[in-house]
Amino acid sequence: MKDKIIALTLLLGVFAYTTAQPVRIGYTDVYWELLINNNDTTLHIFGTGDIPGSTDLKWYSYASSIKHVVIDEGITSVRGMQRFINLQTVSLPKTMKNINVSAFQYDSNLTEIQLPDSIYNIDGSAFYFTHLQDTLHLPASLKHIDGNVFARTKIKHTDIPQNIDTIWVGAFQSSTLSSITFPASLSLIYQSAFAYTPLKSIYCPCITPPALKDTSVFSNVNRGSCRLTVPAASVQIYKSTPVWQDFLIEAGDGYAVAVTSNNKECGIVQGVENRFYQAGETVTVRAVPFNNGRFGGWKSNGQTISTNATLSFKVTQDTLITAVFDQEVSIEEIQDTRPSVVLYPNPAYDMVQIATDASINDIIIYDLSGKMIRHISHSRQIDISGLSKGIYFVKIQTDGFTCTKKLVKL
Repeated sequence: MKDKIIALTLLLGVFAYTTAQPVRIGYTDVYWELLINNNDTTLHIFGTGDIPGSTDLKWYSYASSIKHVVIDEGITSVRGMQRFINLQTVSLPKTMKNINVSAFQYDSNLTEIQLPDSIYNIDGSAFYFTHLQDTLHLPASLKHIDGNVFARTKIKHTDIPQNIDTIWVGAFQSSTLSSITFPASLSLIYQSAFAYTPLKSIYCPCITPPALKDTSVFSNVNRGSCRLTVPAASVQIYKSTPVWQDFLIEAGDGYAVAVTSNNKECGIVQGVENRFYQAGETVTVRAVPFNNGRFGGWKSNGQTISTNATLSFKVTQDTLITAVFDQEVSIEEIQDTRPSVVLYPNPAYDMVQIATDASINDIIIYDLSGKMIRHISHSRQIDISGLSKGIYFVKIQTDGFTCTKKLVKL
């Protein structure tokens, strides 16, 4: 009887809480409330803007009872739902742009999620050790997936979208992934990305074998029995490239078409499917600039072939086309000299620290031409030991503002 009274008291306490006014998160325009229907508890989030840092998220007290998350239109990022051990469903709005670091980590009952075609970034460990399973649909808008994003999930197959050129450390490590399709634009795979997976087939329409950071990319994958489908003209290149040569290599039926963006912070491309195209087939691609970007034209073999944002062409051979984007203002003009953010030491040889009272979300490093060199999430230090000597620009995105600082690498 005593246990029942305690349980009833807790339930009434939660119910009373949900009938109160919605709770505002910090000084943002984001609000949340709990909605209870019998044994189902839903976390409802609404308002406008990004969900801020975890110190302001008071719903953790109810984490074990929340079964559903519903986020309304107007919210642009999600975070702070890790260890919702009974979470079953998540509804994301079409305004969602970012899934932040560890957003749903260890949500062991989460088996499926629909990712809207508005998401640009999925940060590190966002779905680590969830039970996402079977085929995972990744939105075409996606331009960045960070390390360990889908590690230890039950995913069996996925297509990597065309604007992804890098797969980061441990992205699918120890998952149940058995087949995957790469975009023709994929150029680099980091350590342990597919380690300890039961991969059986890789569909890889990449004209040049994607670079591998080291041999751990496919550690404990039975490469000798894993089918690797590549462009016919590139078969011999794959057969002579370390690690790739260990797979069962076969030629794809048709031609590879790779359409890439030179600067994904300023714009992305749309229209190419992850497959081989037949001779004479017409392909229509689109350049989609962001608010800070300006489309300059399409280039192939170093030559500008069109300045129209929409380009149609017939496939006659393996094709590589680049959409050229520039920033609306020069990178020097957007430098922010506010004293609230300081890089030190500067100049530097290896490690750089960021001194600020703000909560850091993203760090993006550009070279002098405006090309993105590196993307880092939720860190106050930057390892620049692998960069060449020279001048770089570091764009720092916080909860409240964005600034850009000049960095000199010695």
